[in-house]
Amino acid sequence: MQTYSSAIIFAPKKSIIRQTFEASHVPKWITGLPKVQDSWNACLRGLECPFGSHDSIDFSLNGKRIIVGSGNYIAQLLDITTGFHLNKFRHYGFNVTKAVFSPSGDLIASASKNGRVRLCDATTGVLCSIFRGHLDRIDAAAFSPDGGVIASTSGSTVHLWNAATGEHRCILEGHTGHVYHVAFSGDSGFIVLAAGDGKVRLWSKDICVTVDVLQQLNASGHAYYVFLNCGFAGVGASGSHKHIRVLPQPTFFFSDQPGGHIKVLYRHFLHRFQGETSEVEPAIVLDLYTEMLLRAKQSLSLPDDAQETPRNVILTLRWLLLITRRIDPGLEVSVLNSTGMLGSAWLRTRGKMDVRRALGPSSVLDRAGIPAE
Repeated sequence: MQTYSSAIIFAPKKSIIRQTFEASHVPKWITGLPKVQDSWNACLRGLECPFGSHDSIDFSLNGKRIIVGSGNYIAQLLDITTGFHLNKFRHYGFNVTKAVFSPSGDLIASASKNGRVRLCDATTGVLCSIFRGHLDRIDAAAFSPDGGVIASTSGSTVHLWNAATGEHRCILEGHTGHVYHVAFSGDSGFIVLAAGDGKVRLWSKDICVTVDVLQQLNASGHAYYVFLNCGFAGVGASGSHKHIRVLPQPTFFFSDQPGGHIKVLYRHFLHRFQGETSEVEPAIVLDLYTEMLLRAKQSLSLPDDAQETPRNVILTLRWLLLITRRIDPGLEVSVLNSTGMLGSAWLRTRGKMDVRRALGPSSVLDRAGIPAE
């Protein structure tokens, strides 16, 4: 009884348990009551992380664990319910500046002042990969929601990595100040960066990676092109560029030369790059692509808040082409992709090809896009 009474007097004055039992269970002879707060505060638990100061913290997606980046070369994994330490991830002589969970919670990426990102198994602590490329401390890191890409920032540059293989994907540049924050859109298609130069930049992950892939392929001496089908999932494409094809560049599109003939029947936007193909930078392509998207939206009289712009895109290191299109659920998906709108349809079965022949190429192409003015 005395133990129970002593517990009640330490409860907040306006708590339900104290208001219910104080009068009947606290003896009158207890007069020196302790000073307590009026209500319970929002703190549910104090978690002990003894290893130095703490520079970052991240929740697992299921909310059951946290990872804490510490100033004593360690990232600590803790159980939220019990407060128990589940694992430690060491960086051996360098403070951990950022530690984050993968969306699945199976992996932990931790970054440090030596410019490296270590990817470890969250359960066993086994090192899976080390990402090397930054020359200075890493300020921010994030997984894409699909878990396929890790972005890390150092200074004014951002590196993208393949989370599964550890392969370096590309570098995003353009800020004049340190990039302190990085985040992906929910569909993993875009990256937003906030920097000390007062600017926030939105990048298309796929465009940036695509330029990097083309640079590597073209170094072999052969020209390649990429087509991206975009705008309205379920009709051959999506805003996050789920359908990307890289192929040897055919000659039947149109000439790479500035005065070359353009063989596009539909309303389109074209930009030819100047200089050598090796000089084409992801930031330049992205800026042009963003401008083309805006012009395409305006040409289709879409509202400013429209989530998707029906279009197809073809990119080489000589030119960038955006073709506006119609949405016709009656057409086979392959007819609506970039090459299909240029007359090269890829269909899954001979039967679908027979249907296309029966409709007639002119009829199909007329339904696919908006005629050029």
